[in-house]
Amino acid sequence: VEGIWCDNAYDWAERFIDRTTFMVVDESTTLKNPKAKRTVAACTLGRRASYRRILTGLPVPQGPLDLYAQCEFLEQGALGYNSFTAFKSVYAITRLVDLGGRKKFNQIIGYRNIDDLTKRLSRFSFIAKKDECLDLPPKIYNRVNVPLSAEQQRAYVSMKEDAVAELQDGSLCIAGEIITRMLRLHQITCGYLPDENGKLHPLKNDRMRVLLDEVLPNVAGNAIIWTHFIHSILMIATEMRERYGHEAVATFYGATPSKDRQQIVRDFQNKKHPLRFIIANKTAAYGLTLTAATNMIYYTNQWSLDVRQQSEDRAHRSGLHHAVTYTDLVSPGTIDVPILRALRAKLDIARQVLRTASGALETLTSGPG
Repeated sequence: VEGIWCDNAYDWAERFIDRTTFMVVDESTTLKNPKAKRTVAACTLGRRASYRRILTGLPVPQGPLDLYAQCEFLEQGALGYNSFTAFKSVYAITRLVDLGGRKKFNQIIGYRNIDDLTKRLSRFSFIAKKDECLDLPPKIYNRVNVPLSAEQQRAYVSMKEDAVAELQDGSLCIAGEIITRMLRLHQITCGYLPDENGKLHPLKNDRMRVLLDEVLPNVAGNAIIWTHFIHSILMIATEMRERYGHEAVATFYGATPSKDRQQIVRDFQNKKHPLRFIIANKTAAYGLTLTAATNMIYYTNQWSLDVRQQSEDRAHRSGLHHAVTYTDLVSPGTIDVPILRALRAKLDIARQVLRTASGALETLTSGPG
């Protein structure tokens, strides 16, 4: 549904869908934002179809509020509320944050009434676990430590001390500001020093050396290297093409032309083609089959559990006949470690909402923590 809100796509779908249509949205978390154009378009089109279904591996990647818009596609008021505001008031715990002047907003600090939400959801949904449907090899997790360089260490300690001081004196108290500081610290661990305007300046770091000299030499077969920094994608591609040749390496991110994307997937899946490595961000994390990969290497991680799980499952899916190794590059004692912890914490929220009537949902994916 990524492009369904565009004029041509919407008009075509509107002509096609009628009262005999069975409309299915796969990866329905793309509808989790009730105000997004794609969500509004999908829900409007859905009302023309007599039958509607949604599918996704994790319907609550950021929290229980993600459920509302997905369920609205199925039926208006499916969860018993006629607006997102009413839904949020029942299940979210908020506090009023005053930024001074007229700037005030309600910040979500937790969730409540999850048992009630689970009961409502169970009336029209069910869970089919991957291990019940598919006979797949287990995922193998590996963690490679990458110490900070002296230059990174100085920049990291300086920024961290500033952030801690601001937290202690109360000048840094808004969630968005705190997350921004965390992002800046993460950029330093990845080899960049952000200035006041957000521009990134390269720092001497060992992450690239570890990838090229320690991780990739142990890869037998094809691999996907994941990072959410576009600068990292381009830098990794340049270094790897010098070592492995231009035909062996492809990039897959927002700037990759649409006409090239399917060809990259076909070449990667073709055992006879020289393409062995894809360097990608979340653009490649949804809807693709990349079972030729024997290794998934996370050059950097990000906070989104949905992106992490979806990216892992590009290889770990129907048609896979070999084990896949998932390797995280982590700088000990830095923001890299709590990022992995945050991914696990979001999975805990998901388990509360996705409980079955017989008990709690088991951990969906076991990984490094």
